[in-house]
Amino acid sequence: MGIIAGWGRTYNDQDGVTPILRYVISNILTNDECKSIDPYAGVIQPTHLCLSGYSGTRNVGSCNGDSGGPLSSNGIQIGVVSFGYNDCEAGKPSVFTRLTEFKDWIRQHSDVDV
Repeated sequence: MGIIAGWGRTYNDQDGVTPILRYVISNILTNDECKSIDPYAGVIQPTHLCLSGYSGTRNVGSCNGDSGGPLSSNGIQIGVVSFGYNDCEAGKPSVFTRLTEFKDWIRQHSDVDV
């Protein structure tokens, strides 16, 4: 399971972002599972993580204004919101930068021990 948090839009036609920090809990997909979902075939790389676009019966995920926000699992940040499908309400996966692929760079350019 993964948790994303942000101030991004909660639906497509919303004016601006929300003033309330919101979060969503959903399943982390394997990259192969994510690649099998249109339009992500050929786009998903080893440096990506995908979060399911569904939580129970609701469509969920990141939207405009959430970019750069965290994806956490078991209290550890594992990803950063990168991109998603244009339609925030479509139930398509959200795509994140996989932080484990950049541990050396993070150590080299910050005081963070990862």
